[in-house]
Amino acid sequence: MEQHKIKQLTTLFRKKGYNPVYGTIYDQQQKWLSWYRGEVNDFHFYDLTTINGTKIGKRKMSLNMAKKVAEDWQSLLFNERVRLTTNDENAQAVIDKAFYDNDFIEEMSSFVEKSMVYGTGVIVEYLENSKVMLDFIYGDNIIPLSHRNTKITEVAAVQEFQQDGHYFTHVTFHLVDDGIYRVEHELYKSKQRTYLGNQVGLNVVFNEHELSNLVDNYYIEYETTCPFFQVFKPAVVNNYEPNSPMGMSVFGNSISLLKAIDEEFNGLYTEVKLSRKRLLVNSEATKTQVVKDKDGKGNVRIRSVSYFDTDEEIFQSVPMDESIPFKEFAPIYNSAPYIEGLNHKLNLLSQKVGLGNGYYRVEASGGMTATEVVSKNSDTWRNRNKHVKVLRETLKNLMKGILYLDKSVGGYSGDPEAVEYEVHFDDSVIIDDNQRIAELKQDILDGLVPKWRYIAEKYQIGEDEAKAWLEQAMAEDNAASEMFMGMMDGDDEQEA
Repeated sequence: MEQHKIKQLTTLFRKKGYNPVYGTIYDQQQKWLSWYRGEVNDFHFYDLTTINGTKIGKRKMSLNMAKKVAEDWQSLLFNERVRLTTNDENAQAVIDKAFYDNDFIEEMSSFVEKSMVYGTGVIVEYLENSKVMLDFIYGDNIIPLSHRNTKITEVAAVQEFQQDGHYFTHVTFHLVDDGIYRVEHELYKSKQRTYLGNQVGLNVVFNEHELSNLVDNYYIEYETTCPFFQVFKPAVVNNYEPNSPMGMSVFGNSISLLKAIDEEFNGLYTEVKLSRKRLLVNSEATKTQVVKDKDGKGNVRIRSVSYFDTDEEIFQSVPMDESIPFKEFAPIYNSAPYIEGLNHKLNLLSQKVGLGNGYYRVEASGGMTATEVVSKNSDTWRNRNKHVKVLRETLKNLMKGILYLDKSVGGYSGDPEAVEYEVHFDDSVIIDDNQRIAELKQDILDGLVPKWRYIAEKYQIGEDEAKAWLEQAMAEDNAASEMFMGMMDGDDEQEA
């Protein structure tokens, strides 16, 4: 949403008596979004002046680690294996149907990833032809109207669309007052995308049946302690605007590292280009040659012949001594310093975004891998638990909101407050260190794994050191065996 429109909306909300959250957090969200996209105008695009003074536009290569970080946190937090359950069969049926109708697994996965980018996401439940539907809203389409400490208690959700050459802004107010939950709707129409415009009727977004369910054609009230919106924010304190209830992007404090990583990666890419083999060809040899073909009858056909493919990048035409037709230029490609630099910066990034030490690594071949298993003793596990705690409450309140909303149209007949809600997260990526070591020990006994691997894993040392330990242990064991056998032989001689 345009910053000018956000200012207009906050002015409108203040006139209505609300205290909307504004500040520069929405500017930060646009910065985080640009890094998530992988193309930042004032960083990845620049002008380069050539030796003849000509400026040419260039683009830095990007690893797009912001996208990777958001994806990995989403996969650690929410995927198709997460189960949302209740102790009430009827309640479970209502919730499962709502999830099915809204492609919940796919939409929720996307919601978690984007919330990690924007720092704030809101799930809104509403009725459409008596069916519970869900909206997933992010970032600058969310304007808190009131909050208690960092908890958002009332919010305005903004949706924009274009129709018949006009720009529409649909504002939904989610208000709570002494056990009454009130949802108000307003629609604004403008000829310019950056302006809010004038308020118009809701018939553009609602049909006659839906309008008939609204009091005075603009609001509806519910007697419930559970609002039909749930806020999810990453478990990261907003140090950019400490007094704001808006959340912080999971990589919001790592922009400098993202820049450094892309600089290093761009350097590696440049090194690859500059290290390509070239054939320096005498410029005279690359010129088009005129050839005369005679057919033996006195007829001559003149044609032009080029002995080099001008589209082939391996050739480079340069003036040289006529006695040298071409020369090979094959510089040494050395990627080691760049890969070492990348690994250092990737390790810092994984720590900064809460994924722990060594989560990302570039292999010598140039490919990048991420840790596939997370130990219960790792920082990744502890930080995941922080996010899981927040997400669990969001999902529990979502299930409760679905039941309350379905009950309002004569669906669910039980008491949503009496239902027990559970969220079972996917812990298959998490392993217990003791169990892993025990399983590895059994594999050693079964002859499936070399012994040095057990030593390396248990004591967290490298391959060479583990093999040295094993060699020393075997040498001492052999020495002890020889000593024992010598003692046994001595006893036998005495008895004789």
